[in-house]
Amino acid sequence: EAAQASLDKAQDIERATRRQVDATNSANRSATARARTQLDFDKSAQDRAEAQLDADGRVPGEPAGWANWGVLALRQRNFDLAAQRLEQAHKLAPQNDQIYFLLGLLESSRGHQAEAIADLRKAVELNPRNLRAAYQLGEEIERQGGDENEAEFQRVMQKILDAQPDNLAALLEVARVAAK
Repeated sequence: EAAQASLDKAQDIERATRRQVDATNSANRSATARARTQLDFDKSAQDRAEAQLDADGRVPGEPAGWANWGVLALRQRNFDLAAQRLEQAHKLAPQNDQIYFLLGLLESSRGHQAEAIADLRKAVELNPRNLRAAYQLGEEIERQGGDENEAEFQRVMQKILDAQPDNLAALLEVARVAAK
């Protein structure tokens, strides 16, 4: 009887384990199917975006098409291609603050702080109301470290607050630095 009880218990454990494995396999299959659907959707959306951007980019004198095409390459982390496309946009609109902002993001993504700061400064110089460029400039300056850069970072954040007193991102950064 003791041997039979042990055997019955072992069989119960085996059945419970199989149910767990089956449930896990089912959950994995479901997760895999959802991931495949998402990837198919993302690929399809990306293909449509690339086709539209390709069509926009064919208008030789349109900087927005080149800039949008550059953003797509930047999001794909294809920095060389993004640089080519953004430079084309820059040639077509050399005084456009948004293009300088994008060039700053590109250089920041590449790890080129000095170039990023120069492009972001130019964006803010061209359009002092470009608060996204100003914020990114402040972030790049702060990354350099040092007391002088921290003071400049605070000045940049204060300019943002002067333009938009309820800017939560700038308020948070000013509070964070003050708490140091």
